[in-house]
Amino acid sequence: MSRKRKRKRCPLHLPTGNAGRLWWALAILLLAAAAWLAIDQVRRARTLPADLEPLITDHAQDADLPAQLIRAIILTESSGDPRAHSSANARGLMQITPITHREVIRRFDLDEADDDKLYDPDYNLDIGTRYLAYLLERFDNDLKLALAAYHMGPTAIAILKSDHPDLTTDELLALDGEGQVGPKTRAYVANVLRRAGMENE
Repeated sequence: MSRKRKRKRCPLHLPTGNAGRLWWALAILLLAAAAWLAIDQVRRARTLPADLEPLITDHAQDADLPAQLIRAIILTESSGDPRAHSSANARGLMQITPITHREVIRRFDLDEADDDKLYDPDYNLDIGTRYLAYLLERFDNDLKLALAAYHMGPTAIAILKSDHPDLTTDELLALDGEGQVGPKTRAYVANVLRRAGMENE
């Protein structure tokens, strides 16, 4: 009767002595670098370049809006990249589409401007804050509805509000289906409010 030979497990051979210490030091260094990069990425996702701060403050003040709300929208929309361009053709810091751009120009009687000007932070903030102020006025200063309208368009929100006059804002935003708010807009509203520290607004 033959015995089956047991397979030898290949042990993990780590360097020993000076080579081993060097190996472990390098491994720890690489882990620390990876952790630092991850932390830096998170920090960058929560902050904006310092040179944007005066512009944000000025435009927020001009539109009578909280500066932290504008910062939160910028972080959510573009992560502070003035050259951001979405698949929906939205541009710049506050991700303004050409349709919205023309609407703001018409509504506020502004000079016509090329859509590429939306990549200019000062101009983008001017258009974006005017638009948000208009949405707040249109939806009776209901911040959640204004943010939902910013995300999916004011006409869609106005139709929903008209179709469901007895629903509260939270109930309206909870609607989920064809032509309704849906999870992406709910997540957008929640994300902006959280970043602005305005969850209870």
